[in-house]
Amino acid sequence: MGGHKNIEVTIEAFKKIHSHSFKYLESAVNGILLGTVQKDSSIIVNDIIPLFHNGTLLPMFEVAMIQIEEYCKVNQIDMVGYYHITDNLSEKEVDPMAKKILEKLSNELHTFCFITIVELDNDNQSGLISLSSNGNSLAKQQDVKVVGQPSFDTLKQTLKQILTEHKETKLNDFEDYLSNPTLDWLNKPL
Repeated sequence: MGGHKNIEVTIEAFKKIHSHSFKYLESAVNGILLGTVQKDSSIIVNDIIPLFHNGTLLPMFEVAMIQIEEYCKVNQIDMVGYYHITDNLSEKEVDPMAKKILEKLSNELHTFCFITIVELDNDNQSGLISLSSNGNSLAKQQDVKVVGQPSFDTLKQTLKQILTEHKETKLNDFEDYLSNPTLDWLNKPL
């Protein structure tokens, strides 16, 4: 995990990651990053699959991964990473289950990144950073950019629109799907 030249997310992936966080403000959330790895080892995250919001149980994670792997195989899409957002943005530690998932995915995937949310500001306009493993802890690797480099005002307006129009309520994670199989865990389109 780590050593990537750049990590960028599309505006759609940006909206989905933040929507997952907005929908479950009181909970840690996580999901899988889908995208492509460029020849220079840069990663472009085109989409995400939101996984859980009430804590991750390994058996449910395994069920999710079986379905995600099949979806990726059929649609010729690559899993390129994992995101985990704590229920408290000032929290610097990742919970033990997230660390286990990180280990598992980084062992299985050739190229892999880990993203989390931080506060939006002029220095980090997407509010996303990638972390890299440093022994038993995680350290900030780099800010994650949005493809096309939209302005900070545009990104803030995009997030404001999600909240104003309650679009975050339309997002379903895999946990929602397990409770109600009629829900679309792929969130196409959000």
